[in-house]
Amino acid sequence: MGGLMMTFHADAGHAAAVAGPEGGAGGTTPITTPIEPRKSTRTTPITTPIEPRKPSRTTQERPGTTQETTAEPAATTQERIVGLLRQNPAATRRELAVDVGITIDGIKYHLERLKQAGRIRRQGTSRSGTWEVLW
Repeated sequence: MGGLMMTFHADAGHAAAVAGPEGGAGGTTPITTPIEPRKSTRTTPITTPIEPRKPSRTTQERPGTTQETTAEPAATTQERIVGLLRQNPAATRRELAVDVGITIDGIKYHLERLKQAGRIRRQGTSRSGTWEVLW
C-alpha cells in the first residue's frame, strides 16, 4: 500500500487565523478546544573543551626512513588509452571502456582531449577506421 501521509501540527494562533472573525472561513470547521503548544525536545549541547593535538611525526621525519618511492606511479587514463590504441588501433570505444574500466562517455571525453592535444588521429571512417598514435 503506497501513499503519502502527512501530519500537521497547528498552534492556537493558526487556528484563530483559519477560523477568521466570523468563526469559520471557506467551509472550515473552527477548532473548539485549545491546542497546547508542543514541548520542545531540543536540549542544549554540552561543550567539552578540545585539547590541541600534538603534531605527529611523518614517515619522512622518523629515523631510518627515506623519501624514495618503490612503485612506479599509476598511468593516467589517457596514457592507458594511448597504450591500448598502440596495441589495437582498430579498438572501439566500447572495447576501450571495458579495458580501462570507465564509461563509454568517459572514453569519448578522453579521446577528444587526446585529439585536441595532437596525440592521436582517426584514420578512415568512424565505423571502419583506425586510430593513429602520433607521439
